[in-house]
Formats: sequence, C-alpha cells, structure tokens
Amino acid sequence: MKNILLTLVVILLILGLYLGGLTLLLLIMSLFSLIQIDSWIAAIIFSFCVILWSLPFELLGLFDGLSLRSSFGRRVLRLLVVLFQFAVFTFYVIWLDMKFTTISFSNVGMICYIIIVGCITLGVMVGGQKVKQQDGKNKTV
Repeated sequence: MKNILLTLVVILLILGLYLGGLTLLLLIMSLFSLIQIDSWIAAIIFSFCVILWSLPFELLGLFDGLSLRSSFGRRVLRLLVVLFQFAVFTFYVIWLDMKFTTISFSNVGMICYIIIVGCITLGVMVGGQKVKQQDGKNKTV
C-alpha cells in the first residue's frame, strides 16, 4: 500500500512539474506578444490538454517497436514515426487553439510553441533512454 501511495505522489509531482512548466512557457511567450491570454484558468487547462498528448504519443511510438532486418530500415521507420508524431501533435495544438477562444496564438507564436514543446519532448525521451541504459548497466553488475 505504501508503494502505491508513493508512486501516486511521484506521478502527481511529475504531472505538476510539467503542468507548471508548460503554463510558464505560455506566460513567457505572452510577454513577447506571441500569445494573447485572456483567462489563466484556460491556460492551465490548455497546458493539461497538451500533457494529455502523451497518451497518443506513446501509442504512436509503438510503431517504433516493429522489428526490421536492416538497420537502414529501422532508422527510416524511426524517422517516419517521429515525423508522424510531430505532424499529429501540430494538428492537435492547432485544434486546441481553435477550441480555447481565450488563448490566441500568433502564427509565429504557434510555430515557436510547437517547436519548443517538441524539443522538450525529445529531451525527455533521450533522458529516459539514458536512464534506462544506466539502469540496465546497474542490474548486470
């Protein structure tokens, strides 16, 4: 029971960190007039919806697990999966922008937001892979 509670607390802390970070990103971008925010509650909900993107992101990432014989084929498949995830995320953010009328992105603001969140996502993925590799090395010792 204690492990379940501890895991739940860690998940909520990580969720709060991401929610705060994405909302802070919206705040910083609104200072440069890239985004106009009329309701901060809507900005927090918008950030939460962006976090919910991780569910289909992981489902689309399952295509990366397909086994191919050639290393070139694996690299091409990985690139296609990442490009597809990025394209679907772009359409998702544009759809969210249309749904949230109290948040208005400029064209440059939309592009900057998508690129920044994409870079953050790639950074988290690379960091997770490094942690997984270190964990694998520690278990073999």
